[in-house]
Amino acid sequence: KAERAFVQAGVDAGVRGDGRGRLDYRFVSVDAGLLAQANGSARVTLVNAATDVLGAVKAELAEPSPDAPDAGRVECSVACWSSASPQFEGRGADAINAQLTAALERTLGSSGAIDLKSLCVIPGRMCWVLYVDVIVLDSGGSIDDAVSLAAHAALRDTRLPRLYVVPGETEEEADVEVEEDPAAAVALGVEALPVTITFFQLGGKTVVDASGEEEVCATARVLVSVNRAGRVCAVETSGRGGVAPAVLHASLEAARQVSARLIARVDAALEKSGAHVPAPAGRGGGGGAGAGAGAGDA
Repeated sequence: KAERAFVQAGVDAGVRGDGRGRLDYRFVSVDAGLLAQANGSARVTLVNAATDVLGAVKAELAEPSPDAPDAGRVECSVACWSSASPQFEGRGADAINAQLTAALERTLGSSGAIDLKSLCVIPGRMCWVLYVDVIVLDSGGSIDDAVSLAAHAALRDTRLPRLYVVPGETEEEADVEVEEDPAAAVALGVEALPVTITFFQLGGKTVVDASGEEEVCATARVLVSVNRAGRVCAVETSGRGGVAPAVLHASLEAARQVSARLIARVDAALEKSGAHVPAPAGRGGGGGAGAGAGAGDA
């Protein structure tokens, strides 16, 4: 009770335990193009690696789904290392992994930023499948945000080998040739991918980028997915307490400001790694960018 009262008092006063205001984000570091064996990768850390997340995209050619013969697909998986937090030990980890995976799938699917039809190679026969795998290496709060940002950066870092369809005597005999030159690889063109910003309600106040202690004390949370243009792609509320309309509206406005800063950090990391230009290009080596993001206090 004493710790809860201390956390709440800081939030009420607008000075949280680490000195931040209610709508200030911690220092965020983004590194892209780290894994040579992946088509795209990124690592996101929040201040002193309190939260540390690694995302990777692996592309494989496969048969399209029967219900979408002219489209590729994206499959997500989020896994938390047991050493990241006590809550990730035992059976509880399975539920958390499933929850984070479902949230990431909703974020990526809500925006329509990934053109699945562009992943089709030969209708009914061959398509690209993008496996988006995210690992939570350490947890210090804001896992949903970090998972979303790592997947966002990894997908924008992704390059697919250029393919050439070789016609056959019949459509069934058509085949593909893979361009071996890495410089001819093609970007996904997913600049409009959203990121997720999570707000936690403590008493009558709302905070962004909550610490682990603040998350425990919160009565409700609001997840807002926002893209580069500031369009809100999805909103989700949960928790044992309700969220007033005025609080929800303020969260949406703050999410637009915070997301713009976080996406700018990804831009800087991709540019430094040589993967920022959306035109076809090879993926460079590792690079990084870091900054704090704040939307001002409320």
